[in-house]
Amino acid sequence: ANGRLLPLHIRKRLKFMIIRQTMEFDARNCGAEGAGQSEEGLSILDVLRKRPEYLRANFSEKEEWAILAEQQTRARGKVARESYLALERSEENTSAGSDGEVQDVSYHVDDLDLDLHEPDMSTIVQVAASMSLKKDDLSRCYDSLSGGWRMRVLLAKALLWRPDVLLMDEPTNHLCIAGISWLQRIIKEEFNDMTVVMVSHVRSFLNSVAEEIIWFKNKQLEYYKGNYDTFLQTIEDKAAFAERMQSAIDRKKARMEESLQASKAQALKHKDDKKLKQVASRRQKAEDRIGYERNAKGHRFKLNRDRIGYFTTMLADVEHVEQEHSQSALRFSTPEPTLPRFSGPLIVAQNLSFTRAPASTTSDEAPGPSASSTTPFQLTDVSLNVEAGQRLAILGANGQGKTTLMNLLAGELNPCSGSVQIRVPSFGYFKQDVVAELGREDLPALDRLCSKHPTVKRHDLWKHIGSFGLGAPQTAERTALKNLSGGQRVAYAFAELSLDAPSVILLDEPNSHLDLDALVALEDSLEDYPGALIFVSHDISFILRVATHAMWMDGGRAQRIELDEIETRCLRTTPA
Repeated sequence: ANGRLLPLHIRKRLKFMIIRQTMEFDARNCGAEGAGQSEEGLSILDVLRKRPEYLRANFSEKEEWAILAEQQTRARGKVARESYLALERSEENTSAGSDGEVQDVSYHVDDLDLDLHEPDMSTIVQVAASMSLKKDDLSRCYDSLSGGWRMRVLLAKALLWRPDVLLMDEPTNHLCIAGISWLQRIIKEEFNDMTVVMVSHVRSFLNSVAEEIIWFKNKQLEYYKGNYDTFLQTIEDKAAFAERMQSAIDRKKARMEESLQASKAQALKHKDDKKLKQVASRRQKAEDRIGYERNAKGHRFKLNRDRIGYFTTMLADVEHVEQEHSQSALRFSTPEPTLPRFSGPLIVAQNLSFTRAPASTTSDEAPGPSASSTTPFQLTDVSLNVEAGQRLAILGANGQGKTTLMNLLAGELNPCSGSVQIRVPSFGYFKQDVVAELGREDLPALDRLCSKHPTVKRHDLWKHIGSFGLGAPQTAERTALKNLSGGQRVAYAFAELSLDAPSVILLDEPNSHLDLDALVALEDSLEDYPGALIFVSHDISFILRVATHAMWMDGGRAQRIELDEIETRCLRTTPA
């Protein structure tokens, strides 16, 4: 090109696939036949055949020098900055015609696309079978599937297209305990050649599959090697180190201030202006130089090694020691319930039986693709009793009737036979779909609570939701509930549930939308709850900390089990 040598950067296109929290597949960048379409009405086969979206992952030479200039100091940083400025000047001198020529070259390089040929039918059937999807199931409507089966379809899609990067947003939300164990095995055995990036709040899952933790904090990403427990230990170690460093800095400042005050007193006593100027100069130097004396590894602090990047001052910000702390603003403060004076169970269920046609099954009992569409759902002879201070966990695979049992206990459904007695004047019920329900609410949290409790003073209600971390005016009064995060809606649901201080609480998957800090806050609250608690959860860490008793459901029947049997049951159970 007119005797000039133009650098040619081949832009690698990485194949990306995203499994969203809603289990929907994004049809953008999926070719002409799928562009702009939604998943509504698509069969399982249609979803499997759709090409995953892909994104460009590349940096120009100028961008690479800019990154190096930010990360390197001294000689290396100087070279990077000079190279970046030279490229900027070169771009300014490049003519418009030459620019067009470079773009044309890049366009042809981009035409060297990825191997994204549609898989043949035999391959689809083979991969689907590995996810327990039969050939006849492929014609089923994707939207009719439960969350667990949608996850199977999307994982089969990942196996078919083999993306370079698989992004998964809360992949465990719709899985039972056995399903989470199954997903852990799939990720470790089938996806070991992919980069898998996940958002998850299930600690046992993170400990099993994570090799690195990325912490999104203060609008920045921090990277930690190891699983979640290792991450927590690292954070504790950093906090302890920061505390020691801060104490050392405070002691050094105190000693220096004492010395300066003594010198200043001597100067004033003898009216020595020269010495006063020396004291002021020493004070300024002390403010500039007091800071870290040891790095995170305990070695002596070195500016060119421990302070990466380009800075205009030598020790600015070094003196600041960051104290690690929990970021979650959510809290769970359950009022003390008034317990009855009589002894014995607060909630009793005897020989509960329930039959329902499959057309009206809930999401928890939605049949899998291979299930018969004419098979009714049955719950048979379920009995339980829970006393004050007891916390019963209802466990089992999806489709075994956990949500149906909770609805029977709460009076949302009438049993075909048997009875339920709640021997207290009030109880609270946290429904599985409460987050979706509040997602349609236009009122702010405080206004909705006022409308439900018109006899309670507004100030008292504001104080109440404030105890759940929702007291900020922007959150309580100005933002509709539908615009709050899932975790904030869960906090509001608990605030509404606990206002009457119920002696019996029923919780159906309360931890699905909570971050890890809020989950710990919920655990702390439930551990101290003196009433009777029955809950459904698929988080083993949450169950083992909160539950005092456990019941396993299988085939519509319930059986009491010991807490130490839970993990063994998960391994033996086929996920639904």
